[in-house]
Formats: sequence, C-alpha cells, structure tokens
Amino acid sequence: MRAFPFARFADLEPEGSVRMPPPMLGEHTIDALGEYGFSDEQIDAWLTSQVVLQHEHALG
Repeated sequence: MRAFPFARFADLEPEGSVRMPPPMLGEHTIDALGEYGFSDEQIDAWLTSQVVLQHEHALG
C-alpha cells in the first residue's frame, strides 16, 4: 500500500476570493424572513415580541 501526500488546503486561496468575517447573529434576519414570504407587519411583530432578533448594526 502506497502512502499519498496529504493535501494542504490552507495554502489554497480561490481566485477572486474575499476574506470577510462571518455575519453577526441576526444580521440578515429581516432580509431572510422577507425572502421566505413573511410580511413586513409579521416580521415587525416578531421583532417587537423578541421572537426573532435583528443585529443592531443591520438596522442602520
């Protein structure tokens, strides 16, 4: 049985990649719920009652 050299994925960087931090918890809440078809009124009610959260910097 032959041993194969291991892959070094840490050294690979896809062309045109952008290094950004991951989104904050709740950063895309309103956008995601809207894309799933929930109304602005329903989303606002959930935000008010804290059923869902929106990251404060995303409120802009």
